[in-house]
Amino acid sequence: MGKIKDITGVRSDMLVAVEFHSLKPVSGKNHAWWICRCDCGATCIKPGYQLTARMLKSCGCLARAGNQPNATHGHSRHRRASPEYGSYYAMRARCLNPKHKDWNLYGGKGVKICDRWLHGENGMTGFECFFADMGHRPKGMTLDRHPDQAGNYEPGNVRWAPAMEQVSNRCITVKVEGKTLRQISDLSGLSYGLVHGRYYAGARTIADLTSPPNPNHLWSRNGRTVVDRRTGKIVGGRQP
Repeated sequence: MGKIKDITGVRSDMLVAVEFHSLKPVSGKNHAWWICRCDCGATCIKPGYQLTARMLKSCGCLARAGNQPNATHGHSRHRRASPEYGSYYAMRARCLNPKHKDWNLYGGKGVKICDRWLHGENGMTGFECFFADMGHRPKGMTLDRHPDQAGNYEPGNVRWAPAMEQVSNRCITVKVEGKTLRQISDLSGLSYGLVHGRYYAGARTIADLTSPPNPNHLWSRNGRTVVDRRTGKIVGGRQP
């Protein structure tokens, strides 16, 4: 291959380079073009520099999904990619694209996608296998791993869950004694704003977060200290 850099295996979103094809000019300069495999099952030829710079997303199936009412790869509805394909694509991006905003919580932590959903099997693409296992996405639901957030994206460990429940399961969500602030609020009947304010004022137990409000106490304007309305003195929380 001479001076041509070998980028076999380099991935740009849904594309992966599999074989050198030829040298072709781009804007008057010769560039190496590579045969690429798309996760939808198709192959295409793309400039190597676009692959290494992560400029490409797919073989074109994503664009076709948005423009063709019967596009197979994009599983489109009304000329737009379906909700199921959107969830599938977002799952792939979180696990495979280091530039994704949530990469550090998924791919960066070693969360993987099973081969069946990634590459497909028995003549089916990865998405087709995913859809066969997961079915249609119910309205208001999102793709969620097991509630303990363990394991990979694979059959039996993934479900369609309400968006609020998925947020509650994220490892970055604040939890006290195993419950999120939202759950504590719902169980106690206190407003979320009150529970949230108490937590950031220093409360770290459910008892402290849910104790009956004292009519003589007020939250200060900074929301982090509790003031006795009669004396004006700080009686809880952190000093401003």
